[in-house]
Amino acid sequence: MSLCTELSNIDEHAFICCNGIKDIKISPENQHFGLATNVGKAKVLVKKDSHGQALLSDLNGPVGHLACGNLEIPSSMTSISRSFWGCSSLTSVSIPASIVSIDNSAFLFCFSISKISVDNANEKFGLAENLKMNGGSVVVKKTPDGCNWSNENNCVGHLACGDIVIPEGTTELNSKFINCVGKINKISLPASLTSIDSSAFSYVAGCKKISISDKNSTYGLAENVGKNCYGIVKKINNKCEWSASNDFVGELVCGHLVIPETITVLPEYFLMGNFSITGITIPSTLLKIEDFVLRDAKYLSEIIFDKFNSSPGFVVYRTVYSFYEIHWNGVIKCTNSKVSSEEMLDYMKSNFENQFQYWTHK
Repeated sequence: MSLCTELSNIDEHAFICCNGIKDIKISPENQHFGLATNVGKAKVLVKKDSHGQALLSDLNGPVGHLACGNLEIPSSMTSISRSFWGCSSLTSVSIPASIVSIDNSAFLFCFSISKISVDNANEKFGLAENLKMNGGSVVVKKTPDGCNWSNENNCVGHLACGDIVIPEGTTELNSKFINCVGKINKISLPASLTSIDSSAFSYVAGCKKISISDKNSTYGLAENVGKNCYGIVKKINNKCEWSASNDFVGELVCGHLVIPETITVLPEYFLMGNFSITGITIPSTLLKIEDFVLRDAKYLSEIIFDKFNSSPGFVVYRTVYSFYEIHWNGVIKCTNSKVSSEEMLDYMKSNFENQFQYWTHK
């Protein structure tokens, strides 16, 4: 991304949640903005001071949420405000000993962060000792009892990534668990867990696998959603099945979701903000798709229509109009159907061209 010399005004939300930015360039002759020179290898756009210097500071954060790369917070800073939230192209964050305050929303929606470090000399914050042994990085407050994650000492500033293994003995995951965080590869849940908040995992990016202890008597992985899908549901009569009365828990489903023929309705905002689902198979038995299904499904790359033996009709119409802002960049297929993949694609393009074009481009 290149910014011109004459640029003098940038809206505060101009580049919010723009992921995938690899580089930022701006003419050194620009009198108003420049790339911060005190942030390591990261590219962070900031305002220039009266001396023409571009420095990240407590009071001079990223302009327009524009930042990318490996961020090293300078030791001259003592606090991290919410000015970094939505900087979705940051790939790592290093926090120095000088930081004594981190805003609750400091790195909200920074979905590309895959590495976090905190200076051991920092007296206020650290990486949770009871999570990082398994490859997880979660920033928490240091307490007299140590630096451990708990529901009372939760993820600070939405800074978390890696493999998250919840320690045995944990009974509850609240709404402040690890939602809207960086790249989470795997989540493992213990036998002791009895309560998961409805938004505990919302907007978790890129999760590839979920596991739950076989000894957990409350929750399990849905067994009727395909072999390449992981979704948490409640155990009912010792069975784990997704149904209209037993919906997914915690807003986290990852992999390719195969909708069972027993599901006839996808409710409004179904799996809204799911950044871990990669594909979905829609059966011809599905009767209704409400609005905003899979809203913002960032990594959805495959839609399969199964057992469509006649005109695509209503289900396809609702798919096109209900899947909202899904950042589509994948393939559409038909399986076990008299309608071919090519015919389905042509049908969608010819009948719903405007809407289809809207959600088929990242």
